[in-house]
Amino acid sequence: MNVREMFSKIDRLFESNNEIEISKVQGNQFSAILHSNYIEIPELTDCKLLMAVFQDAYYLLQQNGSEGVRYGKAIGARLGDEGLEVSTLDGHISYHVYGTKIGKAVLQRSYYVGAILVAAGVCEWISGGIRLVE
Repeated sequence: MNVREMFSKIDRLFESNNEIEISKVQGNQFSAILHSNYIEIPELTDCKLLMAVFQDAYYLLQQNGSEGVRYGKAIGARLGDEGLEVSTLDGHISYHVYGTKIGKAVLQRSYYVGAILVAAGVCEWISGGIRLVE
């Protein structure tokens, strides 16, 4: 799979409707609304997941191979802290896509990114994160 195929799979999720429900690993669901260059998650105030987030996540997942990527612990931590390193999904997205500086607070986005990638068939759940489906 390449990044173009990943975006095709995400587009197919929203084929019949631009607003869908996506399952979380615990079984609860959240709404996701597709816009032209981002996905909105209404339960996260002012959270727009830019399409660049998914591209960046894909490349990080590719680098890590079968190990996958850990989400990171954004709540109560700052970028660069133990558990919220730039190598985690939250850390990587915050630093590389949103330009968050080391030592600053981070908005937790990775769980939603992961759930969308799992729903699209791009990734699978692993303990504390996701990995690409082979």
